[in-house]
Amino acid sequence: MNSHWTSQRFPAGGGAAAEGISQQLGRPRLDPLIILAREAAQNSWDARLEDRDGPVQFRIHMRKLGSLGMSWRRVLLPGPRLDPSSGIAPLEDSLSDDSYVLVISDRNTRGLGGPIRADIRVPPGSIADFVQFLRNVGEPSDHEHGGGTYGYGKGILYGVSRSHSILVDSFTVDGLGVPRRLMGSAIGHSFYDDQTRFTGRHWWGVDDGEVVNPLSGREADLVAQSLGLPGFRVGEHGTDIAIIGFDLGSTGTEGDEVPRTPAQAAEFLASAILWHLWP
Repeated sequence: MNSHWTSQRFPAGGGAAAEGISQQLGRPRLDPLIILAREAAQNSWDARLEDRDGPVQFRIHMRKLGSLGMSWRRVLLPGPRLDPSSGIAPLEDSLSDDSYVLVISDRNTRGLGGPIRADIRVPPGSIADFVQFLRNVGEPSDHEHGGGTYGYGKGILYGVSRSHSILVDSFTVDGLGVPRRLMGSAIGHSFYDDQTRFTGRHWWGVDDGEVVNPLSGREADLVAQSLGLPGFRVGEHGTDIAIIGFDLGSTGTEGDEVPRTPAQAAEFLASAILWHLWP
């Protein structure tokens, strides 16, 4: 497997630094796990297949890496360049056996389809879900009646990761030749490597010399299996988003917070789903 992390250079004509992307949610007063449940569910609802029988299936699963930690480290290390002084943990710190991963899954959805490159025109009848979610920032949504017009809410997925890193596995209805797609993404801080400046955005996948592409087909399936991701049955479409080094958050009043236990974090997420997604 020739997949690895690749860091994005600043284009000569300028571009978006990772700091601006990670701060797009501002400092909301709501608990991050509430925002996570709301934004993730909205993304899944926007991707629903209205011409299929059955409702959208939405699931959040939290687990300690445990015996799978070795597989995660083998696949994803060495990690991208992240700055611990800014509060972002190196990826290896989020891949210990005691680290947690939160997997958000939806089924009966169209998956992250469309072109895998951002510089290709979207064919009629297709939606650029993949590039809007994993590559572009600040692009108006082309989902009719969809929520989160500019997709800024996806920033919370990185914000609740101690390493601001996610791994995305999708089986698409419209894959344009690549229906199964597995790719990682991380948002850190801009940095210099000698005289070259980098945006602080990183992708894990297969670098073709121009752009990082997702793993596909059988290779994506084997890697997903080795990491314990849900995978897809025959005829099943949807997306799994694994938040690496999931931050359980804290409880208590400001200035007197204590870290949540795994049970408290799970209960809080379940409560957030009941309170905010019941319609």
